[in-house]
Amino acid sequence: MRMVQLMLVILCTVVYCQASPLKLLSFNTRLTADELYTRSRFLKTVQTLKRLDADVLCLQEVWNDEHLFSLIEDLEWKFPFSYSFVHNVGGLLNEKLDLPNSKCSEKDGDRLLKCIKNNCLNSKDSEEFHSCYVNECNPFDLNLNEACRECTTLQIEACIKIMPQNVNKDRIMECLKQIKRPRGICSSRTIDTKANHGLLMLSNVPLNSQRRGIFTKDSLIARGFLEAKNNFGEKFVCTQMTTGRSSVYSETKTHFNNWYDLKESEVEQLVNMYSQSKQTYILGNFNVGPAMPSNGIKPYYSDLYKIMEDRGLENIIVREAGKCTLCANNELAKDDISNSYIVDGCILVNVDRCRLSNEVIFKENMLLNPRTRKHYPLSDHYATLSTFCDNLELFLTSSDDGSGSGGN
Repeated sequence: MRMVQLMLVILCTVVYCQASPLKLLSFNTRLTADELYTRSRFLKTVQTLKRLDADVLCLQEVWNDEHLFSLIEDLEWKFPFSYSFVHNVGGLLNEKLDLPNSKCSEKDGDRLLKCIKNNCLNSKDSEEFHSCYVNECNPFDLNLNEACRECTTLQIEACIKIMPQNVNKDRIMECLKQIKRPRGICSSRTIDTKANHGLLMLSNVPLNSQRRGIFTKDSLIARGFLEAKNNFGEKFVCTQMTTGRSSVYSETKTHFNNWYDLKESEVEQLVNMYSQSKQTYILGNFNVGPAMPSNGIKPYYSDLYKIMEDRGLENIIVREAGKCTLCANNELAKDDISNSYIVDGCILVNVDRCRLSNEVIFKENMLLNPRTRKHYPLSDHYATLSTFCDNLELFLTSSDDGSGSGGN
């Protein structure tokens, strides 16, 4: 046995194995339906990720199937393994259409637009318009499929952002027509049309034992998680939890009455699933965070973060980086928020590796708006990069007991 372990040590010194340092990225890309320079940000995101030194990436808010497939294909040489809600049960990417289709049928799109035209265009402001959509033209009441419900709600939210104080009927209807077009937020690139829930996991090591799920049924925009293991039994979870920032509570078809109760349920589910887990790294946009007055960090549903922390799910970015990930001085976020928060990062559950560094990255203003001459970053959220030391003991143990042979 000693000779076998010695040979494994030698092997690990000459070829890459998971005993090497581990680098994990969490990044809310905000590749959504709004007009915040999405095309140029997407292209720059691909370029930036090509240069990134990391092993596992958890990307959130990749809502557009066009973007999701492009990220997988453009980065395949560096991150050959991927997982999302548009992958099939066996972990393979669903068959891709040669040309994109819309997640909403012509009939469904017409029915929704007609309802909005008949009921909501006389709204006095964006908040009243949003309430009308939720209460009078709810996609559940119109029997839209899950993928169509998700993308139409995202398009509605994007149209609301560009809405002036008074609702411009022509402008809002032109904006909403995007849901019927084969490109854009409702673009589908798979034969079996699915909601992608905005999540994409990329990796340079195989992703085995894959699992996924959503937190709350009957949600217009259902938040969820992706889970996979590497060949050495380490588990990676990629998630995004509900924001809960809108003044209009839109998830009225769930059994929750407000954002707080919905978010509390998500937190409880995450805690129950992973608080007793082993060798587990949870990456994502948690949308809860504590106050750090000395660092200018305001609380965001901080009592819900305390529940996570007390049960062993502490975001290591809070203590070890202490910098905002959703920041009031971010050119893409400042119109939506007036305070800075730590809501993104990495949670460790019974992990053996030591921590080397935790950084908040992608903070630079990389892109230029030719109209305003202002520069802006990749997203309204900054990314987090967590680096961990090698763990030869973990490698030797998994090789010795045979647990390194993962499967789907």
